[in-house]
Amino acid sequence: EAPIPPPQVPVSADVPTGIDGLVERLQLGLAPRPGIPRVALLPFTVLDDPSREAHLGETTTALVGARLVHRPGLVVVDPDLLTSRLDALHRDADDRYRLDEARAVAAMLGADTVIAGSVGLGPGGVVIMGRALDARTGRDLSTAEQAFVTSALISTRDAVRHERTVGGTVLRSMVAPGWGQIYQGDVGRGAGYLTGFVAVLGAGLVSTALGALAEDDYTRDDASTVGRRADADDHYARATALYIGAGAIWLASVVDAIATGEHRVEYIVPTETH
Repeated sequence: EAPIPPPQVPVSADVPTGIDGLVERLQLGLAPRPGIPRVALLPFTVLDDPSREAHLGETTTALVGARLVHRPGLVVVDPDLLTSRLDALHRDADDRYRLDEARAVAAMLGADTVIAGSVGLGPGGVVIMGRALDARTGRDLSTAEQAFVTSALISTRDAVRHERTVGGTVLRSMVAPGWGQIYQGDVGRGAGYLTGFVAVLGAGLVSTALGALAEDDYTRDDASTVGRRADADDHYARATALYIGAGAIWLASVVDAIATGEHRVEYIVPTETH
């Protein structure tokens, strides 16, 4: 179902407070219902290309979802589980699925309420319209609207949207082994590469320094230090092997980054923003 563009509403530059108010107004419609509402948040629909290109639909969904989780008196359906089920639905050319089918998925997951909405450019800013509906009947329970100064919503998007690319992963691994894996969220594997590289490279530098000291001794042409030449050769040989080992760890980290790196987008909403 294509959302109806909302009428003009007051425009705010305070995104956290505006999102709070939107969610509170939607929750008011749930108060008369018995029990604790179990809510499923559907992705907000984007009404125009500029909003779609600016990722405002995903940003709004993330902001509203973060606020819902912290609202008292609500239980929110696991968003990852909901997303995995919604991905199986048929979508139209604008990447939208039927609202009645999405409601059925939400009800199957135990939700009695769904929150849906739209995002689009309106007079003076970006207008967000939210709806709370009965998951089984589709009856409207409440509606709420909020408009934001476009630049304010864009700034909030920049603060909460984290895009990780394969290229960025590989480049980081080339700069410091393990950094690419940490960038992708695999802290354990990344720390292993980084620790191993630093340890082996450090041991190589120590061996080089010891070799230089031994070389200084035997070059003094003192009979008592003749044996230091063999010591120097041993230290240098060990340093070479360690440098090769450090290079192998570096190469393994880069190859690992190429093989396992993914393009991922995450929305991380800090507590203070909602």
